[in-house]
Amino acid sequence: IMFYRGAGPVTVLFGIGTGFLLGFFATPLAEEYIKFSQGFTLYNFGFTTGILSMVALAVSRYFLPEIPPSLLLGDEGAHAYLSLYMAALILVPLLLSLKGWREIRERYRQLVDASGRLPSDYPGTYGTAVTIFNMTLTTLVFYIYILIVKTPLNGTLVGGLISIMGFAAFGKNPKSSVIIAAGVLVGALFHGVAPGNSRLLLTMLFSTGLSPMAGYYGIFGGLIAGILHYNLTGAVFGLHQGLGLYNNGFTSGFVAAFLVPVYDTLKRFEKEEEG
Repeated sequence: IMFYRGAGPVTVLFGIGTGFLLGFFATPLAEEYIKFSQGFTLYNFGFTTGILSMVALAVSRYFLPEIPPSLLLGDEGAHAYLSLYMAALILVPLLLSLKGWREIRERYRQLVDASGRLPSDYPGTYGTAVTIFNMTLTTLVFYIYILIVKTPLNGTLVGGLISIMGFAAFGKNPKSSVIIAAGVLVGALFHGVAPGNSRLLLTMLFSTGLSPMAGYYGIFGGLIAGILHYNLTGAVFGLHQGLGLYNNGFTSGFVAAFLVPVYDTLKRFEKEEEG
């Protein structure tokens, strides 16, 4: 809004006002929308921004021209620098966390077995050393996968890895994250997408926001969530046309909202049969 006509005084003021309103409504909406996914997506604010962007898109059609989409992945020549950056970002904290190895050995299994459903305060529950170990180990798994498929690192992939690292203090772990990512990979392979496709990798990294689905409902439930997530990302994008940057977070909210009632119903039937 601010720049579509060359950043004139009117558009700048209008852009600032729009940004203020979106930010003002974001927090109370996020607090309510967590009920929509019941805490089974870690990217609740991503879902919120998707809703805001969807409404903004609908309103903007009255006074803004259609904005063509663009895909900017950066220069592949930065791969070597980004690889060193990620290696240092992962390995240095990982090695430092090993000072608390006794604490890690005693508590890490508990963290991995936890569902990760919101809210999950890993530092407060399991301690700093255990949390940092989980953050770096979870990120390392996906970093190694990117290196194996030989996809050049770019800014978006690094952002996805750092997102995994951050939320591995708030609900993710290697086990649940890999289950969701495996579901995304299966969904992509059914469509004939190469395992090293950069868009697939981006979806895979951010799909881990659904880790609580695997942590709570198990391997099969997580795989189905990952497959559904991959197939919904393209459809959901049409709702906001790129005005929201967190398309995967937006998608994860719909996946959780759809599957959680289904899974809970199946679990209830299973308990009734056992009883």
